[in-house]
Amino acid sequence: MGFEISKDTLLKVSGVAAAAASGFSLVAPRDFHKATMSSGTAVSVEALRYHGIVGLMLGGTHLVLSAKAGHTELKKDALKVAGAGWLACAAHNAYNGYQSGTQPRDVATANAIGQAVLGGLCLYKGFERVI
Repeated sequence: MGFEISKDTLLKVSGVAAAAASGFSLVAPRDFHKATMSSGTAVSVEALRYHGIVGLMLGGTHLVLSAKAGHTELKKDALKVAGAGWLACAAHNAYNGYQSGTQPRDVATANAIGQAVLGGLCLYKGFERVI
């Protein structure tokens, strides 16, 4: 028997990941900026708080959906959207760290790898039995 992760567990992981980063951004936007961006990169507290609100809403949606029994097709569709979103975040972090220089490379690399793995797993479970 190989490694198996359920759709509900993956939605929970996605929800917690989105809520954790977004909560940090909402509550302590300047600290979030210092932890994730290169020095000298412009900061917008208002934009980071907005990011926090939207991310908490997204993360909460994944957590609520994961707690509901059934709804298999809806969960698969949510995982497809989450997968695409996490992969877009991974690409953006990689760009920031390796092209624009707006993020330290170690931070950008760690974020990109984690987001790419989560995005790939979400897409895999979202398209499971389709491919």
